[in-house]
Amino acid sequence: MARVPERLVEVWAARRAGGPGKSGSGWVVGERGVLTAWHTVKESDGPGGELQSRPGRSGRDEDWFDCTVRWSDPELDVALLKVVDRRWRAPDCPCELANVGDQPLRCDVVGFPESESRPNGIPDTEQAYGTLLPAGGGRSGRVRFDVSTTKPKTAALWQGISGAAIRDQRNRRLMAVVTDTHPNRGQGRLFATAITDIAADEGFEQALRDVGQEPRLAATGSQPATSRERGDHRKSQRELRGRKLLADLSVQLGHREPPARLAAVYGLAGLADDWGRAGENQQRQTCIDILCGHLRIPITPFPGDNAPPKKLRVWRANHEVRHAIIGLIRDHLRKDAHTSWRSCDFDFTKARFDGGSFRDAEFSGWVKFHGAEFRAGDGIDVTFEGATFSPGCRVEFWGATFAGSHPIIFRNTEFAGGSVMFQDAQFEAKTVAFDGARFTGADVSFRGATFKQGTVTFNPSDQGHVEFAQEKVDFSGAHFQGGKITFRHALFNGATVLFGGTYTDATIGFWDTGFKNGRISFENASFDLGTGLTSFGGASFVGATVDFTKATFNGGEVDLREAGDWSHPPILPPGGRPGLLLPPEVP
Repeated sequence: MARVPERLVEVWAARRAGGPGKSGSGWVVGERGVLTAWHTVKESDGPGGELQSRPGRSGRDEDWFDCTVRWSDPELDVALLKVVDRRWRAPDCPCELANVGDQPLRCDVVGFPESESRPNGIPDTEQAYGTLLPAGGGRSGRVRFDVSTTKPKTAALWQGISGAAIRDQRNRRLMAVVTDTHPNRGQGRLFATAITDIAADEGFEQALRDVGQEPRLAATGSQPATSRERGDHRKSQRELRGRKLLADLSVQLGHREPPARLAAVYGLAGLADDWGRAGENQQRQTCIDILCGHLRIPITPFPGDNAPPKKLRVWRANHEVRHAIIGLIRDHLRKDAHTSWRSCDFDFTKARFDGGSFRDAEFSGWVKFHGAEFRAGDGIDVTFEGATFSPGCRVEFWGATFAGSHPIIFRNTEFAGGSVMFQDAQFEAKTVAFDGARFTGADVSFRGATFKQGTVTFNPSDQGHVEFAQEKVDFSGAHFQGGKITFRHALFNGATVLFGGTYTDATIGFWDTGFKNGRISFENASFDLGTGLTSFGGASFVGATVDFTKATFNGGEVDLREAGDWSHPPILPPGGRPGLLLPPEVP
């Protein structure tokens, strides 16, 4: 069946479903259009009418697809159908439309004439070669096509060829649509309507766009298109099909039923991949923007395990759609992704993450979590475990809130380059874990962040301890108001780390921390009287510059008494230092 053109279809029209009707030929244009003869389909024009098309490569009853008339011109005897059946899959090959010009053209026509009906009643295809005579019929509006191959004995045997496409043999472009036979030429001449005349109608132009076909006519038939023109045409057709599919999927993403939205999510991801492989990065970014936009839509909080079953099912179905988006984004950001989105931008501004995994993702573009809410709970974590923030990335958690009863995990994350900003973020989750994280090149900022409750840990993991090795980590202006922040066994080994925040009721533990290299500054830090404690128990001051000279001690407890190694002691301010507790040997 590969010999039959992909875009050839059989057309069926009847006044009522299951009743007698008329068959003809047609040609698929764009994604969902079928160009055919008007007199073939007008039988279906009315209440209860039936209009269908079937691919030329199939003779199966189950391969009939429902259609509607999208545009018609009875005077030209041409109609454009739109396939509305959801099962329909468009042909992969392009469809090019062309002007006929005024010179004779060698062409062929392929369709389903009655002369080729098989014993089972299913018509077979017929292909005829001949010459298209554009200048003939100039007053009637019907161009002539003279058949050079074998002709049927009677005009009746041509029935069914109406609507067939006439294409030039050289470039395989659509030139005209067969509408009738000549009564006095021995079945050797067909009448047709030229694409040039059909395209002159503005309504047809809009209808073409609606079915996914660019309303562009190639050079005059007698002048073959260049390879560049054909390439440009295929590109424009691809873009038009993509834009049409994008519009359809965007609408479907707003469907009331979660399964329909879920299908749209996977459709958008697939379309983004197709565009990425074609080098259409802006169109790929548009798909990603739509997916991110869906995550920014406010969501209903978990109704509780005792909620009515129907309400729980709806919540879980909606939840599945959101987590599918997060999962697809994560999979495309991994190093082993089949198609990478790592260079793309992601806007999660004010999105709410009540779970979801970015495990092993690699961020290389601009990712905005401005005002986002990470509220892990209901048995689900939010995790960035094993993620990498690469050189050139710009990841912003400005004003984000980290809350909830389950951990929010940055375990074994590598801050290797670019900038990662937690400015003005609120930390109030039960646990936010940076265990095993490595700060090896990124500029990381916690400026203005507020630590209210819960625990934020920079502790060892199964892959090693936290290391601050390069660039800058900035806690300037942070508010340590409650909870616990621990740097157990962390290693400061070359980075500049600024702890110039306000310390009141939080417990800050630099337990067994190694200050080996780099600069650690508590400039503008204010240790105020409260229930908090900043402890350096077991810490080793062995080479890094740890500077307290411009810190303010207002009674908040800073305990250096149990430091493990004092060979390169911190620089302390002169004068009164209420709350600062030093080893006995230090004056």
